[in-house]
Amino acid sequence: MQFIYVALNELIDYTIKKDISDYTAKDFWIRFLSNYEQDKQSGMLEKLCALEEGLKMAETTLCRVTEEERRIAWELSEQNYREILAAEREEGEALGFEKGAYRNKLETVKNMTAMHFPIAAISGATGLSEAEIKNLQSESKALF
Repeated sequence: MQFIYVALNELIDYTIKKDISDYTAKDFWIRFLSNYEQDKQSGMLEKLCALEEGLKMAETTLCRVTEEERRIAWELSEQNYREILAAEREEGEALGFEKGAYRNKLETVKNMTAMHFPIAAISGATGLSEAEIKNLQSESKALF
């Protein structure tokens, strides 16, 4: 048995762009379940429901899904969800680290400015360019 994983959003986009005369039962249900409100407002829902053959095919398709197929689909969805969360968490941690490092540099600039260090020394200590330091000092008189 072979399983193919497809991202749900891509499948929905593909289905909605498809001509309804070419819809299979799966296309009907994907569109119905994902785009119900928009289709109801646009009048497309009436056209979809007029596809009596599509409704019959959809019912048959839904009844043929085995418990094993449902379990596998759920596991794939759960795995994809965990992977997305992990990627977002890593991205957030990296961004948080960058913000924290920059705040530390700002604090160092503030302290060294208050102690009347030359800009070249502040630049060497923080890794910021002299232009960046001058810009920070001029923009943020309240900070310094």
